[in-house]
Amino acid sequence: VGGCLTASELDEVMLGIGGGTGSAPSWLRDSDMRSKGVYLSGLDGSITKDRLEDFLESEGDAAVQEVVMVWDRTRKAPNGTCFVLFKDPDSVEKAMNLYNTGRATIYGSPFIICTLNVRVEGASEGTSASADVETRAKEEAQRKLDEKAMAQDLHAKAMEKQKNQKAAYGGSDMGMSHGNTVGR
Repeated sequence: VGGCLTASELDEVMLGIGGGTGSAPSWLRDSDMRSKGVYLSGLDGSITKDRLEDFLESEGDAAVQEVVMVWDRTRKAPNGTCFVLFKDPDSVEKAMNLYNTGRATIYGSPFIICTLNVRVEGASEGTSASADVETRAKEEAQRKLDEKAMAQDLHAKAMEKQKNQKAAYGGSDMGMSHGNTVGR
């Protein structure tokens, strides 16, 4: 993101290019978290959040916390840009190194990685308004982390249940959804 955008200007940009409701990621309003974020552009339109996360972690050795894809509302598909929040500032450096050394290519297409420079309007650094905005942003980010952990836990439990059911039927999927009543 070139220059310094206010959070509301960023919301307008997100809305204008298809970012759903126009809401930028809440963590952009928290200076500590923003220092752990980057903006990617020029991505292949078919890239998924999971594929991008895997790429940054495996090729860049960066620890990804969240990927926020920006969508084109007309095409109802990713528009080739996204925001990435890393777990630590070192991961930002690793991602920037990936870009600076020309290794930021996925599906054979190069893409751009840049750090974020966003100014939160209506709140000077160190004021109570600034602290309130950052507190809300941190709470929202924590809520998302908790939701992601809960979803992963539910998925793991469902996989374990399926594994146990399969073992109960001798390693076969047969009869699992039919109560094994066929042929009795």
